[in-house]
Amino acid sequence: MKRRERLSLLIVDDQDEVLEVYHDVLQTELKHQVDCVTMPAEALRHVRNTLFDIVIVDAKNSYKGAPLGGLILADEIGAILGKGSVLLMSQYNVREEVRHFNPEFRAPNKSQV
Repeated sequence: MKRRERLSLLIVDDQDEVLEVYHDVLQTELKHQVDCVTMPAEALRHVRNTLFDIVIVDAKNSYKGAPLGGLILADEIGAILGKGSVLLMSQYNVREEVRHFNPEFRAPNKSQV
């Protein structure tokens, strides 16, 4: 990918403040096309209608009654767009929970961060 290529991104987080930060950095500063949603159902609707390059999902989003419902949502989005299109995030260390939920999900090594 060329450094100046414009990406289409969807960000799913239940905190408006987090969405604002991502939007400011990714769209305003880096000039990518960024859509932000707070509700998982809205994210799925967007994914079914738009081919996003990357979907960023907060692992701790509440979805289907699960405290780490973002993992379920990431699985569902990955089934539509492909697993390589989904990036999980969290302000907490949830690596063990993610690994237990689905070993295919990978967390970056410290050298990759």
